[in-house]
Amino acid sequence: ALITSQHFESARHLFMEMKEPAATVTPDIETYNTYFKGIKEAINSGEHIDLSMMCALLKEMGSRDIKPNSITFNIILEICACSGRPDLAWKSFLDMQNIYSFQPNSLTYCLMVKNIMLTENGATYFDMLFPSLIQFIGNFIHLVDDQLINIVFDLCGKISDIGKIDHLMSIFEHHHRKLSLISYGKLIQIYAHKQFGHKIKCIAILMKKEKVDPNEITYGCLMEAFLKCDMVDEVEETFKDIIQTNSSLCNVIIYTTLIRAFGKKRHFQKVMEVYERLKSDPKIKPNRIAYNSLLDCCIKCEKYDKMSEIFADMTKNHNTAPPAEQIHPDLITYSTLIKGMCKADNMDKAMEIYQEMKHKRMPLDAFLSDSMLTGFAKSKKSIELSSQILE
Repeated sequence: ALITSQHFESARHLFMEMKEPAATVTPDIETYNTYFKGIKEAINSGEHIDLSMMCALLKEMGSRDIKPNSITFNIILEICACSGRPDLAWKSFLDMQNIYSFQPNSLTYCLMVKNIMLTENGATYFDMLFPSLIQFIGNFIHLVDDQLINIVFDLCGKISDIGKIDHLMSIFEHHHRKLSLISYGKLIQIYAHKQFGHKIKCIAILMKKEKVDPNEITYGCLMEAFLKCDMVDEVEETFKDIIQTNSSLCNVIIYTTLIRAFGKKRHFQKVMEVYERLKSDPKIKPNRIAYNSLLDCCIKCEKYDKMSEIFADMTKNHNTAPPAEQIHPDLITYSTLIKGMCKADNMDKAMEIYQEMKHKRMPLDAFLSDSMLTGFAKSKKSIELSSQILE
């Protein structure tokens, strides 16, 4: 109760009193574990704690013939993580096995990985831990929970060690251990960051094989990952899979990703087909990000005449819709419009949009200024227009 209420000094005094020879109540393993928890909470609250006291407490427990248990060591590993001491965590991890004959459990490995995540030398420590981790997973696959799998994937992604992920996946496949949606999502994001499109595709195939039903978040991550790897056909294939299996999972993010994918390949007709489908979907409405993506596609596909039409669609309900349903252009919207007008050599329209930005007190960044000046340099009104920008 004293620790929970953060009365750490009072808890220390009570603990010391219990160890006095005349005390009527003596400490047991639960007492020591609770005191270790108090150390962790004190560190989290900002107190400076000399961690050498943990070794002293373990020796003291031995002198009282109190044997630490797995809870004791897991709390110690939490303390090391709070203190940023992976070296001390590694020593405790070895001591619990070599001195006290305790085998690490799933939580122990989670805490070890957490310690490694917090150090700059993560790859070195993970190389040291990995053989033991692999042995534990192989021998006790039924005890391996999603928490451990996910934090290990996180660490592999952080240190860019795809080889260890491959090793783990082979073990999971051998033991028929299915992964959770969260685990698959982490793998997709890791592979997307490394632009390993073939591995992303393997994950998609594996999910189907294991009859894992993705949710809208997983589908969104999968489509975004394929797009990042320039695999537009796979983006479209994933969208079709959503429509065929559970169209209710479609959302504006999924539609927008498909729009961006077709825009990247300059398939403007498909961009507009998706846009029309989005507008006709009674459950979904385009948002500002979707409209900005459409405007960007117009530039990529050199369909500058369509930009005004799309912008009109974006703002047409300003006078009729409730404020919450109105879509207001932002800096990206106006910047994209101006960029498109400059490329189309429509400098008067670009200046009109620029004046509207000024009227709304929107900032004009250096990139946009350079784009406008470059465009105006080609115009007959170059001196007049450029001077207005420079002002």
